[in-house]
Amino acid sequence: MTKLLAIDSSTEACSVALLTSNNTIVQDYVLSPREHTQRLLPMVDQLLANANIRLQELDGIAYSRGPGSFTGLRISLSIAQGLAYAADIPLIPVSTLDAMAVGFLRKTTINEPAILIPAIDARMDEVYWRTYNVTSGTTQSVVDRLEPIDDEQVSAPDTVKVNSVDKVSLFAMGSGWYHDRLQRLQPATCTVEFYPEACDVALIAANTCASKTSSIVTGSISALEAQPVYIRDEVSWKKRARIRQ
Repeated sequence: MTKLLAIDSSTEACSVALLTSNNTIVQDYVLSPREHTQRLLPMVDQLLANANIRLQELDGIAYSRGPGSFTGLRISLSIAQGLAYAADIPLIPVSTLDAMAVGFLRKTTINEPAILIPAIDARMDEVYWRTYNVTSGTTQSVVDRLEPIDDEQVSAPDTVKVNSVDKVSLFAMGSGWYHDRLQRLQPATCTVEFYPEACDVALIAANTCASKTSSIVTGSISALEAQPVYIRDEVSWKKRARIRQ
């Protein structure tokens, strides 16, 4: 049995979820730009207290590793690192885009093969994005039904493309779809006000703990190994250089 804490603050929303040993997930979620630092730790404390679970009893802590807001990623990572180091438990990094795709599939009835494209506004007239194939059927978990078509990318909206020859429906979600130039892809549905949630981070992490072979599952790491994933490396380097100065 697995007990996991999951944390996400990679976008304007922030959330904390707790997966207990009976596979129940409880979540605290709030849309609160610029308040992540004040909100996350109290949310963690409240979830653990309500479940009567001590931090040391957890099997791991999952966090959204990015891409997303530079500040938001550092906040969730620092909190996850501090908690994991104090309790001597592993961390499980989860892609923000993977969590968004899982969350959309969890909330949406899609029984036929389809393509999902979560996209996050990356500023500088660019978007973070990734495309996924969705297999048909309802017997598999939402995590197992997702297969990435390509790597996580950051690019101008004009260059976002679908590498698939199948005539299937395209579903779009996330703040990146504010850009009108993405609409040339003609998605069947487009949900711009869509944010990652910690409960989906926990679902992906649970597959990691169960040693499943889903294509969006990664491994666990120590607190000292954890790093955010910015994708736009040169921008993050310049930002760190300014901070040091």
